[in-house]
Amino acid sequence: MIKTDFEDYICRHFCAYYRAGNKEEQACRGALVIDELVRRGRLATRDFPRGGFMLPPTSHDPLLDAAVCGICPFRAADCDFQAAPQVPGSPPCGGYRLLAMLIERHALSAGDLPAAPHG
Repeated sequence: MIKTDFEDYICRHFCAYYRAGNKEEQACRGALVIDELVRRGRLATRDFPRGGFMLPPTSHDPLLDAAVCGICPFRAADCDFQAAPQVPGSPPCGGYRLLAMLIERHALSAGDLPAAPHG
């Protein structure tokens, strides 16, 4: 999936891995989940927390690990957060971080997330 305008309201503010002008065209699964929730009208970008990039790394959440990380294109080779063995102190992608914050603030619930892939 190719990045769209969500780069301005997710990646730039919440992702420790984002670099302006980076040639990377593929989007992480977390950003795609948030983009879908925005397009469906379930989330409004004006309600996103500000200063998200400065928050400490989110710990693992089994619900997000399954719904977001399970089919993320970066998981196999580029994700230190989900690496085995784990890379200490590695933050999740910006989409994962933002989803975790929205769930913690009760702006989203487990039912809003896509079903975890089975396979």
